[in-house]
Amino acid sequence: MSEKKNRAFNLELTDEDLAAFITKCYRDGTTPVEVLEGFINDLIDGSRTRGSDERMYAEQYYERCGYGFFFSGEYCTFTQWLLNGDYSLREIIDSLDDIKTFEEEIAYLKEHP
Repeated sequence: MSEKKNRAFNLELTDEDLAAFITKCYRDGTTPVEVLEGFINDLIDGSRTRGSDERMYAEQYYERCGYGFFFSGEYCTFTQWLLNGDYSLREIIDSLDDIKTFEEEIAYLKEHP
């Protein structure tokens, strides 16, 4: 199992929306972090999902909001193409690191034939 690490995201909310979200969470005995972590885990079928119905509703919410609706494989970024080809983000990052290493090796070999 992967190690959990703290991650930071910037959210753009009005002061009123943020106050309403925090109030709702604490009124219901939870925290904003717990709600967002739970939703994300349900959406991606993560390690701490809340259950099958929750996963289904998270996916329905995501689809109904139109996220990814206009994506087509015909017009996509290179990263989208890689991720839709079942490459993991870790594999992509490792490959980019390999490219950098190979470029450095090529530069060295050009200087020291």
